[in-house]
Amino acid sequence: MSKSSVPPEHDKEARARIRNKLLHYMREHRIGAPELTARIYAAQEIKQKTSVGISTVQRFLADKVRTVESYVDMFERFVQDFPSPDPIGALGNAMAEFYVSNNADRFAGDYHSTVSYEMDGSRDRLKSSHAIKGDNKFCRVVERSEDRKSLICEGVLVCTNQTAIMTLHDKLTQVPKQFLLTVDGEQISGRGTKAEFDPSAVKRHHQPLLHFVSAKLTRILLAEFVRAEIEITSIESDNISNEERYRKMLADVLSRPALPRPSFEENPLPRLTAMSSQQPEETPKSDQEHPDEKGNQVAPDQSAFLLAAERGDETTVKRLLGSGAEIDTADLDTGLTALHLAVGRNALDVVKFLVGQGASFVPDRLGRMPTTIAAECEVSEELCDFIVEAEAAAEATAGGV
Repeated sequence: MSKSSVPPEHDKEARARIRNKLLHYMREHRIGAPELTARIYAAQEIKQKTSVGISTVQRFLADKVRTVESYVDMFERFVQDFPSPDPIGALGNAMAEFYVSNNADRFAGDYHSTVSYEMDGSRDRLKSSHAIKGDNKFCRVVERSEDRKSLICEGVLVCTNQTAIMTLHDKLTQVPKQFLLTVDGEQISGRGTKAEFDPSAVKRHHQPLLHFVSAKLTRILLAEFVRAEIEITSIESDNISNEERYRKMLADVLSRPALPRPSFEENPLPRLTAMSSQQPEETPKSDQEHPDEKGNQVAPDQSAFLLAAERGDETTVKRLLGSGAEIDTADLDTGLTALHLAVGRNALDVVKFLVGQGASFVPDRLGRMPTTIAAECEVSEELCDFIVEAEAAAEATAGGV
């Protein structure tokens, strides 16, 4: 074969486009990596069929390894007629047009950030990094927490005159935060609002957890990159450490009155349960009661169960499941189950426990199966491999294989 007939290699951007198309297809069709693999294989011409493993597909989706060109060619043929959605780009363009954004590129760069919650003069500092990349009239923003490696936010930044608006959301929970910033020489300061993930498995009966914050960014020009120190002061947070804040949130959720679980919506989602070498422990249903310390009968709190899974708190997950929490309970707003949340937060031990207890593999409200979430949320390779095998086993069991 002559060099001219050899197809060019897919560069990083081309692979990203193929990956995004595949992930969009998975969400739209509410399928995970095992079913996607089967459809890719079935779509090939009979004479040219090439076997591809589900782990290979999952690792490509998660951008964990450089997949060989022959497989990437196969994926590209499968998605060649599919749409290429770009919600971040659409948001950026819409905001840029609305705010008549200009000169957003001056904010582009890599930033190291320190987020501080202050009360009575004491601060709890959380570290993160911001990658801000110029894209015509707006900037794409990716924020990664250094304290919680799996907490990743994405969004856009636009500016008009001396004012910048940065809008982000958590890739897993979709929880938003927004800042309105102004430039003063080498400093950027302003105010904003950030929300906490506050799951509710029953009818929402409380206000969402919001923090009103003030922000100050100081740009420091270095030889290799641009660095900014971000100081964010909460006017509503407690003077406690990050771990203590979670414990307080959990205690608050546990103290809320339990309400009856509503009937499931019409068109229930398919339920796939992974096989386990051990039989799942018997756990009461959420509408059953169990005694508290005083012997009174109370219903287990599903919201606390979801919050513990999101925090990767295996001890609390086990305790609440043993107390009667439903393993497949889902947050009303997002459809996220404990398995979704544990996968998205890279909590491998919690994921293994939930799968071993018979957690169902279902899509959330965005159509994301656990393998889709694993790919989108940049979890570890070990978790990617585990969850794709578990999901495949669940589908095989459901299909009677």
